[in-house]
Amino acid sequence: MKNSLQAVSMKSKKISLFLVLMLALLFGAIPAQAAVLSKHFPDKTQSLRLNPINTFAFNPDNFGSMSNPAYPGEGVRFTGSNYSGDFEYVITIGNVIRGKEAADYAKVNNPYNTVPSGAELFIFDVAFQLNYSDEQPMYVSDWDFTGYTSTKAEYSNTDAIVLDNDFGGNVYNGGVLEGKAYIFAPAGDSPYIVFNPFYDPDFNVVFKADPGLADLTVSSFSTGGKTECSVGETVSLSATATGGNTRSGSYQYGFICLDSQGNTQVIREFGKSNTATWTPSQYGTYELYAGVIDAGDGFAQKAKTFTVKPKAPQNFTGSSCSPNSIHLSWNLDSDMSGYELARSESQTGPFTTIDLTGNSYEDQNLVTGKSYYYKIRAYVKAGTTKVYSNYSSVLAVKPVLNAPENFRATAPEPTTHQLTWNEVPGAAGYIVSYGNALTDLDRCEHTSEPALTLTNVAQDSAFYYKVQAYSLIGGVEVPGTYSAAQSMVPRVVNVKAESASGSSSRITWSPIIGASGYQIWGASSPDGEFKLLSTRTDTNYVHTGLTTGTEYFYKVRAYSNLESAKTYGEYSEVASAIPVLTAPTSLKTASSGYNSVTVSWSGVAGAGGYEVWRSRTSGGTYSLVGTTTAASYLNTGLSTGSLYYYKVRAYQSGANGKLYGGFSAPVSGKPLPATPVITPSSSGYNSITVKWNAIAGATGYQVYRSTSSSSGYTLAGETTTALSFKNSSLTTGKTYYYKVRAYRLVGSTRVYSSYSTVKSTKPLPSVPSNFSALRVTSSSIKTSWSKVSGASGYEVYRATSSTGTYSLKRTTSLLSYTNTGLTRGRTYYYKVRAYRMVGTTKIYGKWSVIKSARP
Repeated sequence: MKNSLQAVSMKSKKISLFLVLMLALLFGAIPAQAAVLSKHFPDKTQSLRLNPINTFAFNPDNFGSMSNPAYPGEGVRFTGSNYSGDFEYVITIGNVIRGKEAADYAKVNNPYNTVPSGAELFIFDVAFQLNYSDEQPMYVSDWDFTGYTSTKAEYSNTDAIVLDNDFGGNVYNGGVLEGKAYIFAPAGDSPYIVFNPFYDPDFNVVFKADPGLADLTVSSFSTGGKTECSVGETVSLSATATGGNTRSGSYQYGFICLDSQGNTQVIREFGKSNTATWTPSQYGTYELYAGVIDAGDGFAQKAKTFTVKPKAPQNFTGSSCSPNSIHLSWNLDSDMSGYELARSESQTGPFTTIDLTGNSYEDQNLVTGKSYYYKIRAYVKAGTTKVYSNYSSVLAVKPVLNAPENFRATAPEPTTHQLTWNEVPGAAGYIVSYGNALTDLDRCEHTSEPALTLTNVAQDSAFYYKVQAYSLIGGVEVPGTYSAAQSMVPRVVNVKAESASGSSSRITWSPIIGASGYQIWGASSPDGEFKLLSTRTDTNYVHTGLTTGTEYFYKVRAYSNLESAKTYGEYSEVASAIPVLTAPTSLKTASSGYNSVTVSWSGVAGAGGYEVWRSRTSGGTYSLVGTTTAASYLNTGLSTGSLYYYKVRAYQSGANGKLYGGFSAPVSGKPLPATPVITPSSSGYNSITVKWNAIAGATGYQVYRSTSSSSGYTLAGETTTALSFKNSSLTTGKTYYYKVRAYRLVGSTRVYSSYSTVKSTKPLPSVPSNFSALRVTSSSIKTSWSKVSGASGYEVYRATSSTGTYSLKRTTSLLSYTNTGLTRGRTYYYKVRAYRMVGTTKIYGKWSVIKSARP
C-alpha cells in the first residue's frame, strides 16, 4: 500500500525537510506517520472506521451483504453478483489523517479549486481486492473513488470535491489495487465516500469515514518530576496512551528531542515499553516528544519543554576584608563560560549584575557595617545564547573592621590569664569573648585598650579566647572580624599509676573541663627520656607489654584544639608503678572424695605458676601445700568432714627468683564421700530394687523414698557394704522416687555425701520366665511359661515375623496356651506378658523373650 503521509510531506509546502530527514533517520520500515515526531505534524490523527451505510438504489440486488464497520487495516467485505458472475471485493482503508492545512493544500492540488469554508483535509490509504467465484480473470479499465461533503443528500459524481485520485488500473482475480485520496469535509464532519469499481452508477457503494474509536492521544507524558537538569544527569521518561485501535495489538511508544537549532536526537525508537531514559550531553532548551502508534498505525504525540542548565556555583562564600570591602569566592568550574554576580542592598532586590570569569571578586567602596546581599549563577554559551544555571542562595555580608593581629594569651600566675593584641586603626574598642569550648564562647569583656587581664580563673578548666574590634556607627557598636582563637590549658592533677597486671600499669588523672584531649608520656626513670605513649580523650590509660617487677614512670598533659593547631598545658607531676601479677580470682573448692579437695581459680595473665596454701581456720597460719602450672590443684590425705581453708597466689620466675602476685581471698572446702549414681528397677509386682556404684571410703549407704519427686522423702533402708536395696510392700503400677547418699564414720560421727540425683520407677509384674513355643501337631503350637508372682493373668501375642505386627491370641490365667488352626510348615512367633489387676486396671509387666515354632 502506498504511504499517504509520504505523499503529503512531498507535496505540502508547510511540512519541512525535517520530516523527510526523520523518516530516514528513525524508522525505516516503521510507518512514516509514526516517524514524524515533530510539532510540524498535522494537528490531529484519528483512527476512523469504514462504516458502509448505503448502496445506490438503481440496482440494490447486486449486493448480497456488507460486513460490520471495520477499523484501519481490517477491511469491509462486500459480496454480490453481476454479469460476470458472483463476486466478492474487500475495501481496506489505512489510517485516516485529519489535518487543518486545507486551504494551502487546495491551492496547489485541487483541480476544481473549490474548498468548503473551514474545511478539514482527510487523507486515506485505500486497497481494493476483487475475487470472482468462477476464478476467471477480469479486466477493470477504470475506477472512481470520489469524496463528498456530509451535507449532500444525493450522491452524484458532478458534486464531488476531489483533490487527487490515483486509484485505477487493472485487476485480476485475487489481485489488489492500491491508491490514495485527498478529500475535504466541513470542520467537525467526516466525509462520505462513493466507491464505484466498474465505473457504473448501478454499482456505487456509499460509506462514511466515521469516528468509531476514541481519538488516539498521549494522555500523559512524564519527565520524572523534573523540568530541568544538568549535563550528565539521567532523566526518566514515561508516557501513557489512550484511545485509538488496540483491537489487534498494543501501543508502541517512541521518544525524541529537538534542540533550539532544530537538531533531532532519537532517544528511543518505537517499541512496546512506554519508558525510556535520556542523558543530555549539551546545555540548552529542548522539546521532548513522546509518540505512540496504535494497532492501525494511528499516531499521536505529546511534547514537553525541558531545560538543561549548568549547576549553580558551589561553596559561594563572602567575608569582610576591610571596613569598606567584601571578598567573595566560589568553586571554579572549567566547563563554564563565565559567571553572573548579582548584588543588592536588600535580600529581595533589586539586584545589579556584573559578568566575571574567575572564581573570586572583591567588592569595594562599601559602607562600614552595612549589609550587602549577593547571589551568583554560572553560564555556558550555546552559539550566541547564554544558558544560565540557577542562582546560588543569597549571601549577606557586612564590611567591618579587620581582625586584631598578633593575639596572644599567657598565664603569669596559675589563676591569671593575660591577653594582648595589636591595635586596630579606627576601632572604638574591643570585645573579648571566651568560654570552656571553642564553639561556645558564652562570656565576654569590653576594653578600650588592646589588652585584658582576667583573674581568679578556675584551674580545672581550659579557656578559649577570641577578640574583635568594634566601631561606633550612629552610636551602635558594629563588631569587626574575630581574631584567631587562643586557649589556656591548666596543668593536669591527681595523676595516679598502679599495677594492672604482671605486664601492665594503669594511669588515671582528674579531667579538665574543656580540654580536647590528653597526652600520656612514659619513661624508665624519673629523670630519663619520656616518650609519648598515647593520645586519648578519656582519663585513664593502660600501658601494656611491661616487665614484671620493673618500675615505670609517667606524666600527663592536656591540650585544646584550635582552628589549625593544638595548645598544650604544662606536664603533670610524675607518678610511677611496678607491674605485679594480679591475685587469682574466682577461687572455689569441691570435694573430690572422702579424703581430698580440688581447688580451682581463673588463670592470671603472665603467670608462670601458682602456689596453693592451706589453713584449718580462715585467719590462721597458712602453709604451702603444693605448686602447679594449671589453674587447679587436688589436695589429698585430708580428714573426712574436716573444714580446710585455701588461698592461692601466682608467680613468675625471673633472674633473681620468683616474683609473686598477691594472694587470692580465702575459700573453704570439706572432703566428703563421693555422691552415688543410682539405678532403680522393678523387681516384682510389689517391690523395687535400687542399685548404685561403690563409693571409696564409704562405711554405708542410706536409701530414701517418696511418691513425689520434690518432697516427702523418708528413709526406706540402710546398708553397710551392700550396693543394692530391695524395697518391698509397694503398690503395683505406682511411681516411686529414690535418692541415695553414702556416709563414712569418723569416730562415732557419720559424715554424709551429697544425695544422688533422684530417679524413679514403678513395681510391675515380673517377666514370665521359661517361656517356650513347641509344635504339637501339623496345625498347632503350644506355648508355656513359669508362674509370675502376683500375676492376675497373662496375654499371649503372635506374629508371622519376629519384627512384624503382633496381635493378641489369648488372655488366660493358666500357664500355657495351645494355638490351633495353623498352616503346616509356616513359622509363627510368640511373646507373653503378665498383668495384675489393680482395681479395674490392668498393670502390665514387660514382654518375655520371643519364641518361634513351625507346626
